[in-house]
Amino acid sequence: MVELPPEKTPDKHRRNNGNLRPAWRPGVSGNPAGRPKRKTFTELAYEYLSQPVGDYTDETRMERLVRTIVDRAIAGDRTAICELLDRIDPAPKHSVTVNNNLRAPIMEALDRIGIDRAEQFGENAA
Repeated sequence: MVELPPEKTPDKHRRNNGNLRPAWRPGVSGNPAGRPKRKTFTELAYEYLSQPVGDYTDETRMERLVRTIVDRAIAGDRTAICELLDRIDPAPKHSVTVNNNLRAPIMEALDRIGIDRAEQFGENAA
């Protein structure tokens, strides 16, 4: 392949190293304002649900939604009952199983290092 002199090289093949450098100085962000702030889904939902349902009532969409779920639960809708109970008295997220098999080794270790059980745990040292 024969190389053409720079003056004969088409523009699209010429290297322009000036384009490879960023337009901002090192250490300065190219986007100082950052990503535009947008509302989250939750913020939009609360905004929408806090609006009145219609022109002739002061009831908000949130109040109407709660009333509908309660009415369905009272009518016997199992899904509505579960949803309502989950909101009123949520189940614990994690369950913990306590293993009493570790009590004896822990107490022995406390005795070995000289910690008084009665003082630490409010029990007899026996």
